Amino acid sequence: MRRTLLGLVLVLPTLSRAQSTAPALPPTPEIAAVRVGLADVLARERARRAELESAARAQHGGELSRDDYARCFTEARTFGLGLHDELLLETADPAARVEILRSAAGYPELRPARECLQDALGLAPNGRTRATVLWALADEVWVDEPERGFVLLSRAIDADPTWADARVQRAWIAADAGRWGAVFDDLARALELAPERAGVLGVLRARFEARRGDFDAAFEAARSERMRAEAPRELVVRATLLEALALLALDSPIEARAVLRPVLAEADAHFEVLDFLPDDRVLALRRLADELDAEQRRAAELAKAKPAGEKVRVLGIDAESAEERNQREAAELRAAEIARAKARAERAASRALSKFVDVPCDACGTGGVTSARCAHCVGSGREPYKTRKRTERELQGAHWVVRTIEEKVPCMTCDGVGVVGAVCPVCHGDGLRSVERGR
Repeated sequence: MRRTLLGLVLVLPTLSRAQSTAPALPPTPEIAAVRVGLADVLARERARRAELESAARAQHGGELSRDDYARCFTEARTFGLGLHDELLLETADPAARVEILRSAAGYPELRPARECLQDALGLAPNGRTRATVLWALADEVWVDEPERGFVLLSRAIDADPTWADARVQRAWIAADAGRWGAVFDDLARALELAPERAGVLGVLRARFEARRGDFDAAFEAARSERMRAEAPRELVVRATLLEALALLALDSPIEARAVLRPVLAEADAHFEVLDFLPDDRVLALRRLADELDAEQRRAAELAKAKPAGEKVRVLGIDAESAEERNQREAAELRAAEIARAKARAERAASRALSKFVDVPCDACGTGGVTSARCAHCVGSGREPYKTRKRTERELQGAHWVVRTIEEKVPCMTCDGVGVVGAVCPVCHGDGLRSVERGR
């Protein structure tokens, strides 16, 4: 069962993993023409489905049964997939054909998505086109086979080293496996490739730091993005939520209240930034947001009930004026900041200096994953005993020549690339190895 990928396209301001498909290919005249053709294919498929449903209603009278509905749906989908095949035969440009095959992967009940993507990989020229296909293949397998997904995205990065999005996607896979060295290496490299997206990547770093349990680092990263000059309001709110969550984890609720209060009205729309973080931490933040919301409603009720000109006492502390409350909270906030800084210093001092220190693994470069030859196809990239037939059409003079070609099927274990991912035997998947301090 596939899990939806949050990641990971940097053009999305939230950098969430709600989207599970690779980004679109850069447009070229051929790809643009194919996209027009694909839009026409989808329109014809919808029209075919409407026609079939109308005929079924006319035949049976009234609403369609579940079986009739399923039959019309399947027939229309089969018709649409056939139109994809026709468009593929009419297209010569490899990158445009890749676009058609990626669209055909959206019919998994009729043709396996990986089969379509494997065909696309065989056609894809090196560069962004090949990288997007490798991304899509990684998206199909990474939940069940994280090492394989990591290797496929590494190959995507090799195909297009300038693509920051692929680095971020690989960082998500490494984070799910707990390989934090690889996570932060990829984020640093993505920042070098896309410095204009520093705010988005900074928020993502805070998410990852909170996920691995380093709330001091999460607090620093989130506060840095919240205070960034000219940061978009959306990023400010998301960074604020992460900062408040880290402060609660660091046992400083007074600071968390002060940070969260200015963005409380916008917080609900951005709570998905806390996805994949510990449930108890997220629940504590939601409770704090509910408390602050209740206090604001109480303040509004008191202000409305007081006669004109009378001092308003708010936040449920009726014996305290707003001015007195502000002075008290400012003093409490300063004390909380000092207490948190002191506790952090004590934690740092209490850590004993270990005789050994972790360094990046030389064998895998912090990813914890190495490439190994596929044992099923022995590195050939093709199934040993399976073949299939496909049709090609070529215009020769005034006539079309149609050929039927029998070829070996791409290996289902390695998706035709000849290698698979394996846990690094040196660091055992951690991405780090221990050496004696001072060496």
